[in-house]
Parts: sequence; structure tokens; C-alpha cells
Amino acid sequence: MLRQGVRLRRRLDGDHGRLAVDTSVRVVFDRGTDAAPVRERTTIARNTAPARREVTLLRA
Repeated sequence: MLRQGVRLRRRLDGDHGRLAVDTSVRVVFDRGTDAAPVRERTTIARNTAPARREVTLLRA
């Protein structure tokens, strides 16, 4: 799980660089058949990518 988080932060950082933005909001939907109801699994978290760019992640 930790490696996935590191890879995700690096990918987001690369996207920021390519788009020339310092902040972004990402939305990730879990459409799996065993996913909990949306009210139970929805979270919002702020993260900092390696190059100090801010990312708000909405998981639903």
C-alpha cells in the first residue's frame, strides 16, 4: 500500500508539472461490486506531492 501511495504522489506531481499548476482536485470512484455505500466510503484528504504541490483527493 505504501508503494502505491508513493507512486500516486509522483504521478500527481508529474501531472502538475505538465499542466503547469500548483494545486488540483482529483476524484477517484470505487465502482467495485463489494464497495461500501458511498456515504461510508467517501473521504476528502489534502496531500502534498514531492515537488510541494497541493492535491485534494476525493475518494467516493
